Amino acid sequence: MGTHIDINANKSTTTSGGYFGLATLRTNNYPPINIEININSHDRENVQGEIDSISNNFVPTYTLCHLPQKDLVNEKVFLALMQRGKPRDYYDLYIIMRTGMLSSEQKIQLGKIAREIIDDSKNIDFQEELGTFLPMNQQSIIRDFPKTLEREMQNQLSLNR
Repeated sequence: MGTHIDINANKSTTTSGGYFGLATLRTNNYPPINIEININSHDRENVQGEIDSISNNFVPTYTLCHLPQKDLVNEKVFLALMQRGKPRDYYDLYIIMRTGMLSSEQKIQLGKIAREIIDDSKNIDFQEELGTFLPMNQQSIIRDFPKTLEREMQNQLSLNR
């Protein structure tokens, strides 16, 4: 007997700048998976999407059209982190740096605000905020996350101590 997947659209609405959707996937083999779709169309008249093929063990390979990497990083680092500053935004910055997604220009921009980011991260309990959401193999990253983030920023940005 094959795996059956139920998909429930919990919320679907247009917003002032795009679209927001929330769905839950349920299967008999895994815990429920929540998917948030947040499409922002602000200042996007001239943006050309990038196309990638996504493959995994759970669904057939599919094509995804998404913002160019530079725009994704700019939104995550220079909009979300600096304006919203949630623990996940700091963690996303760490992953962005670790995976080499920063362009040279973005590294220069980030270097200008790095000290502020590092100082702000010291006021967050990352274990409390992110601990339940991260897989076991990433739990050690957030044990002393402000120091981990600072080390990575020093490696990436050649910051002076």
